Amino acid sequence: MAVFQKTWQLVNSRYVYKDFNGADWASVYTPTLAQIRAGLDQQAYYELMYGVVDTLADGHSYFLSPDEAKAEDVAFAATQEYLDFGFSYGVSDAMDYAYVLQIRRGGPAEKAGLRIHDHISRIDGAAAIDDTIGDLTDAFFDDKVTKAVLTVQAPGGKPRQITLAKARIRDDVQIDAKLLPGKKRIGYLAIPSFDGDGVAASVRTAVQDLAKAGALDGWVIDARLNGGGSLDELASTLGLFTSGPFGKLLDRTGAEETLSATAVNVGNSQKAPIVVLTGSRTASAGEILAGALQAKKRAKVVGQRTEGNVETIIAHDLPDGSVLWLAEKRFALLDGKSWEGGGLAPDSAVDAAWDTYTEETDPYIKAALDILGR
Repeated sequence: MAVFQKTWQLVNSRYVYKDFNGADWASVYTPTLAQIRAGLDQQAYYELMYGVVDTLADGHSYFLSPDEAKAEDVAFAATQEYLDFGFSYGVSDAMDYAYVLQIRRGGPAEKAGLRIHDHISRIDGAAAIDDTIGDLTDAFFDDKVTKAVLTVQAPGGKPRQITLAKARIRDDVQIDAKLLPGKKRIGYLAIPSFDGDGVAASVRTAVQDLAKAGALDGWVIDARLNGGGSLDELASTLGLFTSGPFGKLLDRTGAEETLSATAVNVGNSQKAPIVVLTGSRTASAGEILAGALQAKKRAKVVGQRTEGNVETIIAHDLPDGSVLWLAEKRFALLDGKSWEGGGLAPDSAVDAAWDTYTEETDPYIKAALDILGR
């Protein structure tokens, strides 16, 4: 009862939206308390608490049991290594194949020849997707499974087989950087998230490496898969391309905290034109990256409307060791504009699904190069 009451009071007094994001928060209290008084085992109690916080439906706030909170602390405290095949994926709308989102550089998937956008239709001869769960088959995640034969094909290509063997993978954010083909020196940076310390430093190193042979004529920053992360890492990254205040955080009372970027010029990074690529997965700090550069007229945004989820969360320790992560502030540009809920609109819309093209035929990059010139 103490854990629930503390959770309810924190939401009631500190949650960023006075209207509780449209939820009838007041009606949560009495029936939840009645269920607790009636008696619940530990698992049922925590399932209840997950549901209580999920009532807010903001995409950021969440509840952790004591065991989950300890595991999160361990994950935050150290760089993790794990045994993995080295790629991330999505599942097709028809749930008949998976498609590759990211590939770990130097990992098993890259070495075996798997490529971004590839379709995975079969694993060890069986259907890759279990349509009862809408995900890859359970066998693929079995810790005892260290090898797998995948039937894959590029969009529009012919099926081929590759064999993967798991290897130790570092759980850190990997920045992909390269020069795009053409007469101009256009740098490409894929920033998949701002999670954890060191993202901005990795971006800076990538920019320095690309600028070693001379200043660049433009940048394509790919935030299509960027689901957010640390605002400090975001601000440091923005400092490579702009400077000064770029937005503010507002709490439920309207109190403001200004966010600023400190300029760090690498090559021509403060002046070269920029295109930021966005997609439906672009969220939180990923959206702010695009929106801040757009508002400062440092970049054009190309792609899809973003998720529209720009709250920031604060952790609260609860009496039994569980933790409430609560959305208590929201981002707005300096003029007060926010795209919370509706998403950030691109300057130039491209609406091709990730699993319909290859790296060579990527229509988002083509549109960016059309803006920057080739």
